[in-house]
Amino acid sequence: MNDILKQQIRNAPRQCITYAAYMNTVLYHPQCGYYMKEREKIGRSGDFLTTSHYSPVFGKVMARLFARLVEEEIVAPEICEIGGGDGAFFKAVLDEWKEVSPHTYGSLRYHVIEKSPDHRERAEDGRVQFHDHLMAFFDHRSFHGIIFSNEWFDALPVHVVQKLDGALYEVFVSMTEHDELIEVYHPLANEEIAEYMEVYDVMLSEQQRIEIPLVMLEMITYLAEHTERAMVFTFDYGYVKEEWETPERHSGSLRGYFKHQLVDDPLKHPGDMDLTSHIPFHTLIEKGNEEGLQLVDFLRQDQFLAEAGLLKLLVPTVNPDPFSRESKQNRAVRQLIMDGGISSYFHVCLQQKGLSLTSEEWKNLLHQ
Repeated sequence: MNDILKQQIRNAPRQCITYAAYMNTVLYHPQCGYYMKEREKIGRSGDFLTTSHYSPVFGKVMARLFARLVEEEIVAPEICEIGGGDGAFFKAVLDEWKEVSPHTYGSLRYHVIEKSPDHRERAEDGRVQFHDHLMAFFDHRSFHGIIFSNEWFDALPVHVVQKLDGALYEVFVSMTEHDELIEVYHPLANEEIAEYMEVYDVMLSEQQRIEIPLVMLEMITYLAEHTERAMVFTFDYGYVKEEWETPERHSGSLRGYFKHQLVDDPLKHPGDMDLTSHIPFHTLIEKGNEEGLQLVDFLRQDQFLAEAGLLKLLVPTVNPDPFSRESKQNRAVRQLIMDGGISSYFHVCLQQKGLSLTSEEWKNLLHQ
């Protein structure tokens, strides 16, 4: 990976590349990118955990909600999961759906967008269709159904901007003569970044830095253009405008995860470390509304799961064995809604395209 980065940097103008280009290389290079290599990335033997890997209960509660949307004929029985990883989510969804709504299960079509060949191989399942890129699935069609993503937007490449001595600079990645990766700063010249900061009212204090998710905007526009009648579920961690203005966000949110350890320096372990940044939900919502993806609901993940019926998955048990199936399921339910648990760091954004679901109708569906 160092040789690949060295060549990119040496061949680039001013011998530096944007953070977006750096992330795209270290995460998605066909041979050496983090997500593309054959190694376990998700789970206890990998570098990070997702909600789906705590327990199948996450997939179970979502399966029941998805099935209700199909049974009420609000959406077509077709699901597109973006960033399917190793398949933990869709396997739980399909298993539960077959139990709770067998009459709709037979007509269900499930698609998984997963760029990583390693993940696609690990997730192989005859019940779903795999696609290696959004364009491979959405082009030449107008989608009807449910679009779901969990921790997808946070892994998209971002640019980085910082305010120094009263002026705005874009932060680039370069390399020393000893082949060490370093950050360098150049006065902000990217017009798309400048427009983003103006449109979304991004005002930085001295020495503050922030990630600019231009690729996220492109993806929102693309999904809206290729969707006709759909519900779009986005599960991710991020912030709203008031939160990134607080001192805790002064240094930005771009971080790495390496063997379940948070790494503040995104230039460490290139190609061997996951990179993520918190997504600005206010931008996702505003851009979505602009493109026809109307906001239906936005709330914290623990609140969403509780309202969607997660507690109904608690099962009575007299088995004292803490490793019994019932005990594990009950423990997972509690972990997903307890204060300070994983769900307290995530939000759920629900949008609709081509539908007219009211807030009251949505709440009634959610609480069934």
